[in-house]
Amino acid sequence: AKIASLSHKNPQAILHSIECHKPAGVVKNTYDCEECMLDIHTLVGNKEIIYAKGPANPSTYDISYILERTTDKKTVYVNVIEAYKTEALIDSVDIASDKGLIKVTIAEKNGNIKKFEKHLN
Repeated sequence: AKIASLSHKNPQAILHSIECHKPAGVVKNTYDCEECMLDIHTLVGNKEIIYAKGPANPSTYDISYILERTTDKKTVYVNVIEAYKTEALIDSVDIASDKGLIKVTIAEKNGNIKKFEKHLN
């Protein structure tokens, strides 16, 4: 859903072209950063994903912003980020969070599977 603004306070007040989404599971976003490509795999959980435009540094042009927002008292932010020049190594990412245990499974295009687990304190 498109919205006019996120807040009247800076820095969110300077963002524009704002879209809020509430998808499920893991969301993949790809950005062209001129010198490389960037894939961001995000565990959504109970969060909103917000896409917006705002000033770069220096602020002579706009860049894309991605924000994760929640009203939960406690939340976990998990992202798998891959930067590459020509072709991504990662085929897919599965992220699960259950009772303080985060499980990340990365499937690579060459068939390799990598698994990571982290207990939260």
